[in-house]
Amino acid sequence: MASLFLSHFSLLRGVYKCFKSGRLKCDHFLLFWWEHDIKISAQEFMSREIDNLIEQLSWNGTEEQQRQAIDALVAQIPHRELYKLMRPGEVKDTWQNAAEVIARYNRKFGQQEILGMFEWLQDINWPGASVIFKKLNSMSRQQISAPLEMAMCQAKHTNDQEWMEQLVKIRDNNEI
Repeated sequence: MASLFLSHFSLLRGVYKCFKSGRLKCDHFLLFWWEHDIKISAQEFMSREIDNLIEQLSWNGTEEQQRQAIDALVAQIPHRELYKLMRPGEVKDTWQNAAEVIARYNRKFGQQEILGMFEWLQDINWPGASVIFKKLNSMSRQQISAPLEMAMCQAKHTNDQEWMEQLVKIRDNNEI
């Protein structure tokens, strides 16, 4: 059953790419979906596609593969999936490129996402931390003040001096 689902998923991904590129019309896409009795919601499909693109951010992939994944995520990632980019996964091989996606994301961030960016600065040597630092510095005082205050409380509570130093730099640059 699992292999049947994966083959349907792979087939559906190819059909979806044709649909997104304009080579397949909406009614054909829905007819394909119905004919193959695919039992996956559009939201679940998109979530899996985002997961796949995040995996392709790995520095172990080709530069072309990484660039395409960054471009696709910047264009496609829905707001509800942004949390997946905040230091994604245990392995740090995707972090630098995830930070690049965040830096290029031009829609509004929620407070949880901004707090996630501040948490990324716990170690400035982590992949992508310098990119996130620059992104946070480019955001308005109004947008970052509440999450910054929460992050500073966390840093103080955990006695994390390195993290607090980065947070103070952002606070001072934004005159909060």
